[in-house]
Amino acid sequence: MSDLLLVGGPNAGRHLHSTHDANETLYTMTVDGPCVYQHASTVVGGDGEPVELYVCEDVPQAEGARLIADVAKTL
Repeated sequence: MSDLLLVGGPNAGRHLHSTHDANETLYTMTVDGPCVYQHASTVVGGDGEPVELYVCEDVPQAEGARLIADVAKTL
C-alpha cells in the first residue's frame, strides 16, 4: 500500500492511501471542479515508509518546490 500526500491547491494536506503503484497524475474533485495533481517526489517518512508527494498543477513550479521541501522536513 502506498501513502499519498497532496501538496498545494484546494486539497493540500490531504493524505490518501493507494493499493496500487503511484501514477504520474492524480485527479481529485473539488467544489470548483476537478483538480489535477502531478507526482512530484517520493520521500521517506519518519516511520521509514515512502510517501508519494503530488503537487497541484495550478501551483507555480518554484512554490511547489518550496512546499515539497517543507513537507519533506516534517515527515
